[in-house]
Amino acid sequence: MEKPFLVYGTQYYRQPTPEQCDWEHDLKNIKAFHMNTIKFYVMWRGQHPAENEFYFDDLHKLFRIARKNDLWIVVNIILCTPPAWIFRKYKDARIVTEDGRVFEPRRAGGYPVGGLPGMCYHHPAYKKEAARYLEHLVRELHSHENLLAWDTWNEPMFNYAPTGLKCSDLTCYCLHSRLAFIKALKRKYGSLLSLNEAWQMNYSEWDDVELPRSNATFRDMIDWRMFAMDTLVDEQKWRVELIRKSDKKRPLMCHPSGPSPFGDPIQRANDDWRLSELGDIAGASGGYLEFGVPMRSIGRTFSMPAWSSEVPYVPGGTFGRPEPSGLRDRLKEITATTYLSGYQGILFWQFKPERLGIEAPGYGLVGLAGEDMPWTGHVRDLGRVMNSYSEELSRLSPIKAQTGIVYSPEGMIFDWIQNGAAAISRNEHYGIVHALMAANVPVDFLHVQYLEKTMCDYKIIYLPF
Repeated sequence: MEKPFLVYGTQYYRQPTPEQCDWEHDLKNIKAFHMNTIKFYVMWRGQHPAENEFYFDDLHKLFRIARKNDLWIVVNIILCTPPAWIFRKYKDARIVTEDGRVFEPRRAGGYPVGGLPGMCYHHPAYKKEAARYLEHLVRELHSHENLLAWDTWNEPMFNYAPTGLKCSDLTCYCLHSRLAFIKALKRKYGSLLSLNEAWQMNYSEWDDVELPRSNATFRDMIDWRMFAMDTLVDEQKWRVELIRKSDKKRPLMCHPSGPSPFGDPIQRANDDWRLSELGDIAGASGGYLEFGVPMRSIGRTFSMPAWSSEVPYVPGGTFGRPEPSGLRDRLKEITATTYLSGYQGILFWQFKPERLGIEAPGYGLVGLAGEDMPWTGHVRDLGRVMNSYSEELSRLSPIKAQTGIVYSPEGMIFDWIQNGAAAISRNEHYGIVHALMAANVPVDFLHVQYLEKTMCDYKIIYLPF
């Protein structure tokens, strides 16, 4: 199979949707949309039902059907859905909030098999059990010749639980996280004297150090939330190293949800620059219009391609379906602001509607039975154009921005501590980008950690809140 000049495709399989009886017809239909790539949302719980039992038959079958239809596959790795037996075996692996709530595993709209919000990243058994599963997964699938890329982490977050931004909602306050945080403080400050000076405390032993529980002071809480960001970076590094042990040739992508400058530095705690730097492709959910700017900026920072790897063209839910009017223009807007701004891939969410939970029957490019919907023809027509001109489009290079907006994770955390939200930072980031895009002025975000490397490429650098 010849690799595509541009990735144009869709999310297809998130266990148990779609049903196996539809796979042959659906994948043939996807090819008729002139698409070249599909994505599988592979959840730990769905493939590891018992401690010494793994199940990959569904994925192997889908790979074979995709190969018959000349479709490439992106495997999206979901580790925040541990199997039920994990929580029976490791009862202290559950995530704990500041006010002592313990999160039991549960199902969610985007995670119908359950297991959310997963295990505490700092529990010693997490890496052990997750590695055992991930090693099996990579060994099972890497030999398929139509495997295009590994999406190492779908929408990385420090906390997948449905909580707010109050201090009482913060995680994780279990013993394992406390020990990991103190270890991180020792690395950062070197001595208890230096920590006391920074925090203005008078601890006499490292064991006396308390986890920050209030946004009444700055330095300790910034350290605590930056520790959450550092934890995600360490997690991504571990995933990348483990996958590359068995598959050294496929590119790796980590794709966040809300891009960092518009996102949540407190509970999600994703620093997209530091996460993406460890892979080969900068990915994003909804990476178009203003939300496409951060990932394109990351691609420029690290000289890597960017994909809009989860585009919700037809959103909806159990009590809401989109109005067909306006969807053709929305599709044009999505693709124009994606490919023409330098992205090299679009994957729609998703080909068929959900069957379970509050997302059903939303998001489908086609109907539940695979039938055309009022918007289906728009996507098929676009695919025909993309297929005809993909090589030419892949050679397009957007005008390089000469205006940069500095993005500081610590600045956004400071905003949250002061105001109970990071809304001032988010709104300022979005407002500047929106205004410049409306004036046809290219703009990038410049991460403060990489500023020395990137700032010389810009004539104007804007320092927000």
